[in-house]
Amino acid sequence: MPEINLIGRTIGRFEILSELGRGGMAVVYKARQTSPNRIVALKVLPPELSLDRTYIARFRQEADSAAALEHPNIVPIYVVDETEGLHYIAMKFIDGRTLKEVIQERGTLPLDETIRLMEQVASALDYAHSRGVIHRDIKPSNMMLDRSGWVYLTDFGLARGTGGGSGLTVTGTVMGTPEYMSPEQAQGLPNVGPPTDIYALGVVIYEMLTGHMPFKADTPLAMLVARLQQAPIPPRDVRSDLPLPVEDVIMRALARKPEARYQSAGELVAALRQAAGLGTGSMRSATPPLSPPVGTPLPYVRTMPTSPPAGTVAPRPQTLPVSPAYGAPAQPPSPPSGVPTIHAAPSESPASGVPTMNVPPGTLPPQQYTTQAPAKPKKGGGMGLIIGGIAALLLLAIGGVFLLRPSDSGGSAQVDAALTQANELFNQRGAFDQAIEAYQQVLNLDATNVDAHTRIALIYQMRSRYTDAEESARAAIAADSRAVLAHAVLAESLHSQGRYNEALDAADEAVAVDPDHPAGYASRAVIKAARALDDADAAMLSEAVDDAEMALDKAAGRENLLQALAHNARGVVYWYQYQFSNDQSMVARGGDEFNRAIGLQGQIAVFHSNLGYFYNDQGANALQRGNRQDAVALLDLARQQFERAQETDPAYGHAHAGLGWNLYYLDDYAGAVAEFDKALSINPQDTDAHLGKSYALLAFSPPDYDGAIATLEQAIAITPYRPDLFARLGWTHMSKGFSLPSGSSEQTSTYQRAEDRFREALDRNDRFVSALTGLGWAQSALGQYEQALDTLQQSLAIKDDQADAHFGVGWTYYNQGRFNDAEVSFRRAIEIAPNDGGNYYWLGLTLEQLGRVEEAKQAYRTAVEKGSRFAQQELDRLGG
Repeated sequence: MPEINLIGRTIGRFEILSELGRGGMAVVYKARQTSPNRIVALKVLPPELSLDRTYIARFRQEADSAAALEHPNIVPIYVVDETEGLHYIAMKFIDGRTLKEVIQERGTLPLDETIRLMEQVASALDYAHSRGVIHRDIKPSNMMLDRSGWVYLTDFGLARGTGGGSGLTVTGTVMGTPEYMSPEQAQGLPNVGPPTDIYALGVVIYEMLTGHMPFKADTPLAMLVARLQQAPIPPRDVRSDLPLPVEDVIMRALARKPEARYQSAGELVAALRQAAGLGTGSMRSATPPLSPPVGTPLPYVRTMPTSPPAGTVAPRPQTLPVSPAYGAPAQPPSPPSGVPTIHAAPSESPASGVPTMNVPPGTLPPQQYTTQAPAKPKKGGGMGLIIGGIAALLLLAIGGVFLLRPSDSGGSAQVDAALTQANELFNQRGAFDQAIEAYQQVLNLDATNVDAHTRIALIYQMRSRYTDAEESARAAIAADSRAVLAHAVLAESLHSQGRYNEALDAADEAVAVDPDHPAGYASRAVIKAARALDDADAAMLSEAVDDAEMALDKAAGRENLLQALAHNARGVVYWYQYQFSNDQSMVARGGDEFNRAIGLQGQIAVFHSNLGYFYNDQGANALQRGNRQDAVALLDLARQQFERAQETDPAYGHAHAGLGWNLYYLDDYAGAVAEFDKALSINPQDTDAHLGKSYALLAFSPPDYDGAIATLEQAIAITPYRPDLFARLGWTHMSKGFSLPSGSSEQTSTYQRAEDRFREALDRNDRFVSALTGLGWAQSALGQYEQALDTLQQSLAIKDDQADAHFGVGWTYYNQGRFNDAEVSFRRAIEIAPNDGGNYYWLGLTLEQLGRVEEAKQAYRTAVEKGSRFAQQELDRLGG
């Protein structure tokens, strides 16, 4: 384009101040508009193109179309006009830089920041498409970032000509920029529509994450031809740390056929968020931020905040319990405030409109509970993640370091040949059963073969056969006390059985045997993190973080699978940090770490299962927040991961347990029981499947209390060391007790059984808060009010943000006739669990006892809004 220089001139009401940039079709200036007085960006069509009526018509038509678009992420157009033969567009001046400049400066952008920026662009594109406007020139240089990081999309509908520098712009009937053109656009086909912009957006995302283009070519023509004849270079070939699901999303956006791409830009970015493990909620602000003072540097800040200082604990709402994370049985969830884990219909109907709750102080109020499903369990133990860590490490370490190593018993050629054959089976997808038989043949020849014992142990551990894994790991250690990986898998198997102290000793031994190996640090990190969460121990959680970081440091530069182990362990610790502090950034970080592990070693079934449990728990959290749409999307992602785990290893029964939890959250309780039974048919030792089945049985209508109790007793028989199983059994007895006739001998004996189970849990861990809280509830139900208050205060001294414990205190005070104290406790429970209708219901009962009827009515109204049907009965009784 011939040089034109309008600086210093005035065009119409616009005084040209400086040049901002130029392309093949226009020059953009910074200008001052005299009326109204403001700074604008002025796009001017050069004189030589102003002689071509086709260009003029296109310029004005597309400018008019863009001017009709009113969206916070589209640059507003103020004026479209012509003066002295110069056609121009006046638009909002953005004090910032183009995304292209940012990429050129930084090389690559983090995944979370890429998503945050592209959400804004996608919103603008979908809005424009809904108005019938196709951009046709989506690229980073047409995206402006202001000083706050707000994104504006520019140049709607304007084709580009040959520009200077590095651009490959072609002016002509093929409109667009070759690097970002879709195949149909490159061929000049007439079916250019929204998929064309979506393709270009995929190229932009590719460039942001890798710093490269998906096709390589030296000329504009070659660039056009490349996308018609070649597949895009996979993003992970350029940037290996990208999660595999992220690559899948980008490759779909770059599909050659328009119909194979995403249906909208929003769908593309939402898929990218899910693939990155960042959930489905938008990261973008609803409105553009206010402009900062001139001179403020452009931040382009990553959305991930830094980790909290070690040892700090932020308050965490603890409402609905969540599923055991990553395949491990959960710490027994507490029942929702005001309602035991399962509710029973009241044994008596209110007579003459007087509720049965109005009883003399000192007596246990009859329960208002219904036969609704138990609260969705929220918190998980995370043991399935360890399975996916150390066991996956052993796949490499034994298969690589020990492969073809001569036998320690003399180098027998027969033993070596048998071990080689077993290793080959071990490394085949879905051949673990044959591998176990082959390793047994090795042991028949050499009973002290460390490799064979360790491999059998890790196969058992990966399949959740924990006691078998322990036995084989101990056999390996007996053969060689310095077998670091045997110590690691022993630690994992002991932890899976709830034998915390022994597990920690084994992990410590693994570190001592080889301080430079990541295995011991990774296993110890997760063991400590799980215990820290159970005990509400911030100092121990800090130690877990240090171990996880050490595992990452020791894995750096090693084989991919060792790195995958470390990322997996760090993901577990991030997830525990979230549950400990309610720091939402830990969720995103955890998802990123799990996806990194899969990206490095996607053929390992337990890595997919871990990510499935991660998505399961996020789905449960979304349900708790009342966001079913996000929950369904997250649970679908979880299902996909469990199915991938099954495809990788059909005998991996733990994936069925994950699917069982998945269906449980979707309220398909019969389907959940079927999946849990499938898991148990493959592996009767899978205690997570027993635990999940107990939840599903309680969700039936009417609840199957005895079935739930029986399956929990089976789990305890398998792993009698775990306090969470005893505590969960205690809560199940409490739920059954609430369903029985009030004051009956059967109800009393059921409460006593609950008390016994809680005490057995505390025998195994005297700081296990769910057991302490449950014991307080059982004591209150048995009329042991002072003991109950003492027990509940012990629980709150360990962890104060327990709505169930505060409710239990309030309930006990209510029974003692201490209504003022009860009010304080119920209000504290509401602060922690504001969406639990039971808290408001009992607050209403308490306020009535205090003679504050109008306040009681308001509490009942809120309870009704939160789902309490009994509160409506109270409102009706009080006349609304």
